[in-house]
Amino acid sequence: NDVQGIFVSVTRQGTDYKMPPQPTAAVIKPAVMTFGREVASTTYGGTVASGSWNAMEINIFDGETWFATPGTGSLGVGGTNVSINLEPGTYEIQAQVAPYAINSGILKLYDQTNSVDVVRSINTYSNQAYNGAQVTTINHIWTVTSSTEYRLFLRCSTTKADYGFGVNFSLSGYTEKYLTGYIRKLK
Repeated sequence: NDVQGIFVSVTRQGTDYKMPPQPTAAVIKPAVMTFGREVASTTYGGTVASGSWNAMEINIFDGETWFATPGTGSLGVGGTNVSINLEPGTYEIQAQVAPYAINSGILKLYDQTNSVDVVRSINTYSNQAYNGAQVTTINHIWTVTSSTEYRLFLRCSTTKADYGFGVNFSLSGYTEKYLTGYIRKLK
């Protein structure tokens, strides 16, 4: 059985063609650290005084913290640290607090090294007469050109003793959280 005179022709159509993979730039994953303020279970958030900027303790550092160092004071639940030192780079921050019954409130990120505000939240409101709570948030991207110390401050229109920085939940075995946030090093 000899087959002769048969020719096979293969034609590739343009829609069938696939480009070979091309080299791409490396994808850089931003480093992210989380931070917060935690105290022992059943501990109130603390007093917030009207007419002044009330410093927030930042006593929890977690995640990729190689680009950020704490200021003076202790870390851990109930710690006394109030600042974060950042090396040069571009950063994104999100921070949230839930003050209680302070009427108007503003959270700000403050550049302690250069004595300037970096960003302030929008004004939030929790009616003191009705014992209202609020969530006050800052979101910001900025560039740091030299090693700089930063702090978070809360300001309110009405002094609230004991609970101004937040109301305790008193859940056995859990700490009370009064500040939560992250800093992402973008470059």
